[in-house]
Amino acid sequence: MPTSIYKSLNFGDLEPIGMTIQLANRSVVQPLDVLKDVLVQVNELIFPVDFYVLDMEDETSGKGSTLILGRPFLMIARTKIDVHAGTLSMEFGDTLVQFNLFGIDLIDELVEEFFQLDYSSEEISSLAKDTKLIGCLGSPKEEADYDEVWEVHNLSNSENDNIDLADLNLKVFVDNTSSLPPPMELKPLPRYLKYAYLDTEQVPEDKLLSVLRQHKKTIGWKLSDLTRINPSICMHRILMEGESKPIRQQQRRMNTTILDVVKKEVIKLLVVGIIYPISGSQWVSPVQVVPKKFGMTIMKNQHDELNSWRVCIDYQRLNQATRKDHFPLPFIDQVLEKLAGKSHYCFLDGFSSYMQIHIALEDQHKTTFTCPFGTFAYTHMPFGLCNAPSTFQRCMTSIFSDLL
Repeated sequence: MPTSIYKSLNFGDLEPIGMTIQLANRSVVQPLDVLKDVLVQVNELIFPVDFYVLDMEDETSGKGSTLILGRPFLMIARTKIDVHAGTLSMEFGDTLVQFNLFGIDLIDELVEEFFQLDYSSEEISSLAKDTKLIGCLGSPKEEADYDEVWEVHNLSNSENDNIDLADLNLKVFVDNTSSLPPPMELKPLPRYLKYAYLDTEQVPEDKLLSVLRQHKKTIGWKLSDLTRINPSICMHRILMEGESKPIRQQQRRMNTTILDVVKKEVIKLLVVGIIYPISGSQWVSPVQVVPKKFGMTIMKNQHDELNSWRVCIDYQRLNQATRKDHFPLPFIDQVLEKLAGKSHYCFLDGFSSYMQIHIALEDQHKTTFTCPFGTFAYTHMPFGLCNAPSTFQRCMTSIFSDLL
């Protein structure tokens, strides 16, 4: 329950109860008070409910009020969701109330609220004034032919990582006889990212290639193209549980095809410095080669067919002795909520993303693996380590914090 609703009920002063609650987005809040045994009516059913008062604004004035009914309420109301029938039912005693899930129209309101919040941003208004787009902030009219030339400011010399929208030098040339395009929501980007726009007309290949050549270092096609992430931003560490004893495992037998795959992978990683030969390591793990679509290594089989393989290290024994990193990982439904109402979306598939993160020097020997060509350790984070996802997420959260 928002504090504004609590104050409107005149229940007196708030008294903090000294507890914390983790919300669905994994943020942690402290309730200001608890309001017990509030009678909530759902059609003809009436339930006693306890509400925690949170320091949040009620932004639905004039349309009702925002109250979140959590899992304890759903349990008391014996709520059941029948996906096949498309119904939600609540019961109290012998009384049963059913709702049609397809008739509950909440998504549109949420999306509308989302757009209202974004388009009322001061940054968007400032951008509109700077680029003379204030006239197109209303309802878009009929689409008309227009040409846009977007000149993206070179952010490489920026001294401040927090780039304001005003720093994007945008020049818009619009035909006076045509209607203006609808406004676009732009968020500030780090200095190494930029916006790209597609017009209704196809961009000539020479212009596209010219832009790509200017930013060739940002496009990686092979391991040698990786610029690696600065260790001061993020570094992977392997901390051990208690008095864990090192384990040395033997190499596994391999057939001729698998042997060639491992040899090719080892040479490739050695050349770019991702692995290095090591001797005397107390931790040694075996190599595991698995078939994988779009794998890192491609070899021909006995039928002269191309097969993709991924060379992995079996770190099961090392992972069992590793102290776990509980950094929160995002839920897929959080991403889907942000995409609600959007007609387009795009994503970036990081190229060998894990291997762009350094491993702490004192922990590199723990990544040692054995194969018929020797024993090698990683200088950069490989797949298979139990805390690799947490380290990678922490790194991405740090780098893209301005966009989250």
